[in-house]
Amino acid sequence: MTAMSIPIAATQAQELSGSPGLVDAEAAIDACLAHRRDGKLPPLAVAVVDGRGQLVALKREDGALPVTAEVAILKARTAQRTGLPSSAFRSGSEADATLRDTLLQLQLTAMPGGVPLPRASGGVGVSGATPEDDEACALRAVARDG
Repeated sequence: MTAMSIPIAATQAQELSGSPGLVDAEAAIDACLAHRRDGKLPPLAVAVVDGRGQLVALKREDGALPVTAEVAILKARTAQRTGLPSSAFRSGSEADATLRDTLLQLQLTAMPGGVPLPRASGGVGVSGATPEDDEACALRAVARDG
């Protein structure tokens, strides 16, 4: 009997070669949380996903509501899957129920705070403050990557 190898692992590694590793993900999260402290914002959850939308790192600060972790992951996946900030869909979804429903069906969100990583395949999502502050923190996280 001859063994046959299927190059799945090599294909997966190739697809993820531009994805953030744990060190980069934690550095992005730390940059975001430093911005939060400097701006005296409420406690946050920050998520980083790889090129497949899989969670690389997540931090939910003490005092942040538990749901903020799930929302941060949703925002990060939206940015990763679309290549656009999650806020790009905000005005359209407010005016168009069909777009809003489509986003929901695709498990995407129009809430600001999700930003694609500029040099890697993946995204950062932030939740816990105002939509504008969530987005500012996410932008700070990716600025250190760009």
